Amino acid sequence: MRSDLPVTELAENVYLLNEFDGTNCYLVVGSEKALLIDCGTGFCDIRGAAEKLTDLPITLAATHGHGDHIGGAGQFEEIYIHRADCERLNKAQMSLLFRKAFLASNAPVKSHGFKTSDVKPGKYKTKIIPMDDGHIFDLGGKSVRVKHTPGHSRGSVAFIDEQDKIIFSGDNVCDALWMQLPGRPVAVRHERRLQNLLGSQSPAARARLHRSGHSLGRGNNGKKSGKHKAAEDNTVSEQTRRNNLPHRQSIQEMRVKI
Repeated sequence: MRSDLPVTELAENVYLLNEFDGTNCYLVVGSEKALLIDCGTGFCDIRGAAEKLTDLPITLAATHGHGDHIGGAGQFEEIYIHRADCERLNKAQMSLLFRKAFLASNAPVKSHGFKTSDVKPGKYKTKIIPMDDGHIFDLGGKSVRVKHTPGHSRGSVAFIDEQDKIIFSGDNVCDALWMQLPGRPVAVRHERRLQNLLGSQSPAARARLHRSGHSLGRGNNGKKSGKHKAAEDNTVSEQTRRNNLPHRQSIQEMRVKI
């Protein structure tokens, strides 16, 4: 499996690992351990890619329990997922068949030459560890806090890098929120949660929002260029306009409560 994922350093010891126009995964490295946020669909050696960046122990956690974010979990002994997403569906979404289906339907990824045969069984029988709102990952010199932000899924979370003032929001800021599915919050409630997460604060607390999901506007037609940008400061208004949500402020105009 390929481990040469495109990597962008977003801040000191904070990296974006792009799964070849698929999922954006993030590695936050402290002085004692590292946190990998999402692990993609699992057709690449995401663990090997992360281990090229650090020789510290790596903890794996997911923004939510969908197959393109937890599909690579079989490369790790355990994964943290918010307990609201800790259902039997997790096992199905980490399965070989489900991951192959994800890849088969992803034209941008296939444009890089990947085939369903590149999806391999996991090395480990991964243990799922439930996590809750407020959970802290202490990495040594860096801490990452979990904020429960149900929307894209019941157990969707944002990870807040306290020291670097970066939010990893998962697919709650994404071209396809999938909020039409049963059990999802209504748009107005979802907006309020995002506004609470991105509420007013002093300029010293300004943060950039980097999605752990998929670059805005990429679509699924494979026509997007292969250049891998760091996750830009995309505006909430642009994002939510596509999903008929009533946001009016851009992320650049907001402040993060951290």
